[in-house]
Amino acid sequence: MSLLNKITFILVAVTCPYFCASEAKANVTTTFTFPATWMSGPNGVGGFDTARGFLIPSEPIVAAAISGTFGTTDNPNRAGLDVSINDILVAQCLPGAECANSAIPISFHHDFTPEEFGQLRKIQPAPSGLVLLVAVEAGRGTGGGTIASLGELTVSVTTASPPPGQPDAPILFTEEDSIRAIALDSVTHTRDPFSQNMKVPFSVDQRTRVVLFLTNVGLMLAEDASAVTADAWLTSTNGISPLTVEDFRAVPGLEGVTQVVVRFPDTDSGELAVRVYVRGKPSNLAVVRMVY
Repeated sequence: MSLLNKITFILVAVTCPYFCASEAKANVTTTFTFPATWMSGPNGVGGFDTARGFLIPSEPIVAAAISGTFGTTDNPNRAGLDVSINDILVAQCLPGAECANSAIPISFHHDFTPEEFGQLRKIQPAPSGLVLLVAVEAGRGTGGGTIASLGELTVSVTTASPPPGQPDAPILFTEEDSIRAIALDSVTHTRDPFSQNMKVPFSVDQRTRVVLFLTNVGLMLAEDASAVTADAWLTSTNGISPLTVEDFRAVPGLEGVTQVVVRFPDTDSGELAVRVYVRGKPSNLAVVRMVY
């Protein structure tokens, strides 16, 4: 698939939320994951705690849920296991139950109640309009076996619709009803998470470049990257870091869509809230995920 066809395919689903300015925006759903985890010991005794920060809009939570599996194909669960997020018990596998003896993963799901939203929403400061939700995954072996295994967990948090942005400000494209940026690796055209360094070196410094897409820009004749700056708020440092803008141009065949190519500093990883400034006017914040 060509870059133009890929961009067209990705952007067609997000046209209305960003061009229908007179309509109320929908609620925003943010999804994040914890990788599979397992532990071993006598009678399944043991535990783990994993904390990760995820950027979500600062509006009130209206719905939240978590889903996952006891065990994985490679590591079936063989012990009793309690699973919690921010001290909220979301799943329980009792010793001797099917979830502690099955060769295939056993699924579970938990819808957080409004009474649990406050406990779920353990937050830290973040850029205006976003908050950093700190989710702590905890597993506690309760005996009955030798391996306590937990598959990938997926958490979704839906927040109330955001206020409208400034009518003349540039708009970064995001996934529909989401703060996740529409972003592509400048060479492979793959989506995030992006590695800091290219798996195959296509440049001298071997660094990954990311393409972001904007509308409401009004690109002027002969205007180039000198008209644009960008920065990102980092969950890893709780601070703002400037980005290097390397290219800025209209996307051929897509009227009103402009692309900007940026390079992130060497130390940046995790959830990044990116903002682009065109002639000094700031865009909305959009989240990109970088990994080492």
